[in-house]
Amino acid sequence: MIQRIQSLLLTGVIILLTINLLVPIWTNSEATSSIRLNAFSIIQSGPSLSGIPLLTKTKEVYYIAGLIIASICLTAYIIFQYKNRSLQLMLCNLLTVFLLGIIGSYFIAIPAAKALMIQASNGNYEAGYYLPILSSALVAIARHYIKKDEKLVKSVDRIR
Repeated sequence: MIQRIQSLLLTGVIILLTINLLVPIWTNSEATSSIRLNAFSIIQSGPSLSGIPLLTKTKEVYYIAGLIIASICLTAYIIFQYKNRSLQLMLCNLLTVFLLGIIGSYFIAIPAAKALMIQASNGNYEAGYYLPILSSALVAIARHYIKKDEKLVKSVDRIR
């Protein structure tokens, strides 16, 4: 039953969250330095010598990567629980909480990255910032189809 629409949507969530581990979440470039936030760290690069930027400071933010990896594992587990739709629904709710936790962790990490800047500016929100939001939408659609399957099974049981 891996070919069901909700399984495909949840596979899309796994793909988006895996991409989220690899792409930057937030960046800012100043005249003298640049800062990049990804799922693992905040990297501040200083002025460049002969075109190669000097790495001046790194701050780890492993809690973002931990939440993303936990969400990927939970999504994979949800896909293979296709025989127990009520458990799938409950785990989709938990996955939504994890995705909200990822988005909330951005509100911790981005101000920490801004604190490393010399001049205050907003910076640019990159693709990694929006991927958990898109993943949440896919989980909501998958929950709709899981509920639809559950309703269909209950109506067939009623007819028997």
